[in-house]
Amino acid sequence: MPARELVPGDMVRVQTGDLIPADCTIQTGTLEVDQAALTGESASVARSTGDTVYSASTVRGDATGTVTATGPRSFYGRTAELLRTARAVGHL
Repeated sequence: MPARELVPGDMVRVQTGDLIPADCTIQTGTLEVDQAALTGESASVARSTGDTVYSASTVRGDATGTVTATGPRSFYGRTAELLRTARAVGHL
């Protein structure tokens, strides 16, 4: 199923090399998650059952999770919206 068709409550499975398609809570498995695009962290972080993982992060490992947020409601989507609406104060 394409990521654009996911809704909260759907179950997803991610494996090594996948991008997380939406914000999810891990139900089974463990992951090493690279969130550099979102947080700027240089090292992967470990996530396991009960932890939240964010869309657009890459993973190493195998896990199943429940979708909690998609699109503009996801952590990545809210961050992108903040960047889109930010206005710099001019010097003139």
